[in-house]
Amino acid sequence: MTISVLAAGSATAVNPIPPNDPLIEYRRLFFADVQPTIAYLNRFTQELLSDPNRNFNNQYAETQPGVAVRFCTTSNSVTARFQYVPGYHNIDIFSIYQDGIRTEVISGLTLNVTSNNPGQSVTYEIVCPSYSNVAFIGLDLDDGVSLSACSPINKPRYVAFGDSITHSAGQDGTSDTSYDWVLARDKGWELFNLAVGGAKVGPPIGSMLDNESFDLATVLWGFNDWNSENNLPLYQSRYNQFLDNLRAVHTQPVYCFTPIHTTKLTPNKNNGYTMDQYRDTVRQIVATRRAAGDNNLFVINGEDLTTADDLYDGIHLTHEGAASFADLLMDFVMLPPPTSLPNAPDNLNATTVDAREIHLSWTDNADNENYFKIERSQNDTSNWTQIDTVRANVTSYIDADLPLFTTFYYRVRAYNYLGDSPYSNEANTSTWAHGDFDGDNDVDQEDFGHLQQCMTGSGNQQNDPDCLDTLLDGDQDVDLEDFVIFQACMSGANIPPTPGCAD
Repeated sequence: MTISVLAAGSATAVNPIPPNDPLIEYRRLFFADVQPTIAYLNRFTQELLSDPNRNFNNQYAETQPGVAVRFCTTSNSVTARFQYVPGYHNIDIFSIYQDGIRTEVISGLTLNVTSNNPGQSVTYEIVCPSYSNVAFIGLDLDDGVSLSACSPINKPRYVAFGDSITHSAGQDGTSDTSYDWVLARDKGWELFNLAVGGAKVGPPIGSMLDNESFDLATVLWGFNDWNSENNLPLYQSRYNQFLDNLRAVHTQPVYCFTPIHTTKLTPNKNNGYTMDQYRDTVRQIVATRRAAGDNNLFVINGEDLTTADDLYDGIHLTHEGAASFADLLMDFVMLPPPTSLPNAPDNLNATTVDAREIHLSWTDNADNENYFKIERSQNDTSNWTQIDTVRANVTSYIDADLPLFTTFYYRVRAYNYLGDSPYSNEANTSTWAHGDFDGDNDVDQEDFGHLQQCMTGSGNQQNDPDCLDTLLDGDQDVDLEDFVIFQACMSGANIPPTPGCAD
């Protein structure tokens, strides 16, 4: 059927496509209700929405973060039409994808899109806003042009349970910049966002997917439970009930995040429980259930992967914060999860490259590590201290601001959810002696020339980066006191300085 649309005094023929056309796909939701004239984009069942124990506001639950309408056509012009349905309506910003690339964002309910490849078949995805309850009512294509079948999607299904942090609050109305979307995109997974702004742990949600399939899930609840109820035993009980309900059917990997960083220190309802106690409770729940045999349940410390700089209001993630959180989660949310300890790194090498700086490098022999632990000692037998961690697949580290004329020993091991790998080999090297500015293991006339060039006199700060190695006494000027230390360690050309010369 062709319809003529009157625009600016002229008639334009279009081919209308109803929402129940079999070539239109509704992605990233389980419960779409598609009718001849309207498609309701339901993330939750009506049964759950009427359950008194759901612990969320239905108006927010009826919005569509991450939900997409997908279709393929050669039409040079496409108009996609949505309408409000009763519920919550905030910023109506749709993200438009052509052949997997985000090409634009459009505000409003009638979306006019021009093909980036005229005359060619294009796969479109229209991603709904995060906080508006909308329904899809159809497409208008160029006259004589229809839809074609899209290539099938065969990606792992990733379900994200949570509150407004996962729902994508703070993302300016778009839902394809939330941390869970970015994580799914970069992992090559298909996201099903089942988060609800303002939600507390909802046990019935664990049963809603009994007849649906997915490959992994993440869980991030806790802020609202702490802030609005502050009843830690109730939180623990509800969390266990949710996992019991989920595990009644699904044994897939589930990653439980402890609540992320927040600058809010006192809850609205203060019964004396701290946010750290809520985080500890998540860790305890996972540890207890793993000890009882649930080896596909994992905990990730959300507070360690986020900072105050990632937040726009002390609670929710900015665009940049969401991207950073997703990037760090890449090392921790794994499919499949690890089933063995990581292999030990080897070929550890330590090299002194500046007076107070040692570079480490090693070979990564694992493909299932979450990160590496770096340990240091001033002897090779005891007093080992973990000084830092680095991300999976990283094979180098800089240990800086070390004391002069000191030998350090290093070792590295990999870590994943099952524990630590064996250690690498040990490697050692020494920082340069006081006054050995050129690192040739003597303190001689060449080093003295460098000291002379960097002299500032007492009370005059030395800011030249090339002269910071001459701050021998630890203050910010290069003066007589630094010269006295240098003189004590002066050894002459090709003669190593005496250990302890600066003591």
